[in-house]
Amino acid sequence: MKKFQYIVLILLATSLFGQESSWTPEPVTELKFQLFNSTNAINQPTAETYKKGNILFGIEHRFSLPISSGIDNLWGLEGASSIRVHLGYAFTEYLNIDLARSNRMGNTEITIKQRLFENNDESFPLIVSAVGGLAYNTKGVPDELGTSRRFQPFGSIVLNTVFENGLGKFGLGLVPTYVYNTNINDAGYTNPDYSFTMGMYAQYFINHTWSVLVEATPTVAGWRNTYNSYAFAVEVEMGGHFYKFIYGNNVAMNIAQFNSGSTDEFGFKNLRFGFQITRDF
Repeated sequence: MKKFQYIVLILLATSLFGQESSWTPEPVTELKFQLFNSTNAINQPTAETYKKGNILFGIEHRFSLPISSGIDNLWGLEGASSIRVHLGYAFTEYLNIDLARSNRMGNTEITIKQRLFENNDESFPLIVSAVGGLAYNTKGVPDELGTSRRFQPFGSIVLNTVFENGLGKFGLGLVPTYVYNTNINDAGYTNPDYSFTMGMYAQYFINHTWSVLVEATPTVAGWRNTYNSYAFAVEVEMGGHFYKFIYGNNVAMNIAQFNSGSTDEFGFKNLRFGFQITRDF
């Protein structure tokens, strides 16, 4: 009887292992080539896009009083603030659209970012993206200028690269930007001006969580609102969120606004504190 049981077990095992398996391994998803972790540095964009179908949400503040106002104003935190809220969607891995609103002049902008080129080469990694959009201002534009002067079209090319040495990982960005109709506050300017800026930034990645950034947005041609914009920040990446703690001389945040320049010269007495929180999901 035991021999018969052994024979049955052997036949069953042979039958089971002889059948073709209907299970097939799932294809491995190739990770998108990435240099920076966030879709923006401080004010300037990076060349990065987020995953297809993901939604990006962000909120930013820039306090109007400088930190040099001291403890009487809690180093600027008790003053009024410029606020920006933005919402984005990724149509593809390489094409994103964002809608942002700032309470500064009621500026609303729609922006499209398209990744154009990538070079996944350790000797010179590079990502190039194009950013274009249109801003509309609901407040602060003199009626004499007409409705058309409330619109501000803009476009940028974003170039990103990184390099590593014994000190760690460094990211670099260059963002030439053209904004049309930048001087919209002065009724005396009947003809729209333009601004061409050469945004640039550097980011040092201390580890997977902490990094520091510096950013400059000098105007190289066209109209400028008195001074160039400069900023530095600490970035914390945690739980899928990006937290940026920012100091700079410009309280504007939307693309058409901060690329128009700052009313205050960069220096300790004019530094304003701000923060930025973003998350895509």
